Amino acid sequence: MKQFLNRGRAASSGFTLVEIILVLAVMAIMAGVMAPYALREIDAAKREATQLELSGIENGLLAYYRDCGDLPRTATGLGALVQNRDNRVGWDGPYISGKGDLTAGVGQDAWGEDYIYVLNPNVRGATSPPDFIVISAAENNVFDSVQRRTRWVLDPDEDIILQGVTQAVDGGWATKVDDTLDDIADALQEYFRDVGSLPAGNDSVGLAELLSSSAPGWAGPYLRGRLSELVRDPWGSLILLRPCTQVNGEAVTGQLLLSPGSGPPDARAWGTAWTTGADDIFKVIRSTHLQTLLDRRLIEQARRELPLQAAQIYVSSPSQSPGSGAQSDSGPWGQRYQYLSLTQYSGIVYSCGPNRTDDSGSGDDIYEALLWQPPPP
Repeated sequence: MKQFLNRGRAASSGFTLVEIILVLAVMAIMAGVMAPYALREIDAAKREATQLELSGIENGLLAYYRDCGDLPRTATGLGALVQNRDNRVGWDGPYISGKGDLTAGVGQDAWGEDYIYVLNPNVRGATSPPDFIVISAAENNVFDSVQRRTRWVLDPDEDIILQGVTQAVDGGWATKVDDTLDDIADALQEYFRDVGSLPAGNDSVGLAELLSSSAPGWAGPYLRGRLSELVRDPWGSLILLRPCTQVNGEAVTGQLLLSPGSGPPDARAWGTAWTTGADDIFKVIRSTHLQTLLDRRLIEQARRELPLQAAQIYVSSPSQSPGSGAQSDSGPWGQRYQYLSLTQYSGIVYSCGPNRTDDSGSGDDIYEALLWQPPPP
């Protein structure tokens, strides 16, 4: 009896081998069922983390673009967001945030695999090609997006792909450049008004004349700022200032002010005949129009000054017309005023006018008549 009770107590205080085997079997079955689900959840979390990181990389690349004027080269890679690897002027990074080694982290997805970064990719089927792509191989760690010859064939179903464009940045910059070219064009008009011609030098040499010059009549500076900032657009390209006689098939005489815009420089010149590209931002400063405007101002100036010249002649010869000849003062075109005696008691004082040719008071000469009172008989 005592032995029977002992055997019953032992049986009720533990599990039999069969029971343990059954429990382990159930746990194994449950683990087999749950494991794929758990792995899917882990991959989904990693996919979401990678997509969030790609969003941060896109913002970083656009910030880099705003500061440096272009994107990192393909060979430089995403590490340019953390270190100024190409020694770019304007670099103000790092352009991504996080902890630990950012240099290593920015180049890898949530599975620890390297991203593919490509600048200006040729993407098959893209009507509007992206400016850059960043690709993660995702769960299978195999890049299903491949480059075939010169074209990329993207597989967004398997890979996680960022296709980035700089259009929003370029649009803001295009407006800024257009305003800058307007300011330079206005400055060139003021320069022409004072000096009588447009700057002779090309590009930065001509633009420097707006800030400092020894040209006769120069009354600048006509622009504010440093020359290094004025001669380049936000994309880092040189702003051109060139003589032109034709722009896009239209006959003009003057100077072309041009920024290549967001695209590569694609304006073409045959001598002084220019054809601009699709992305170019340009202004044409017509010297003939400026000369017309200038001449109008100078004509008005001459008309204001001629009565003063007449008064001086009356003072020096109060009773009758003096002999013809040049006066001591110069007119708006840099030539001396002239006096022509018509009779003993009449004459005209005149400026040679815009053509700077003495027409003896006729043609385009601007004149003021003088009359003296003859003595009574």
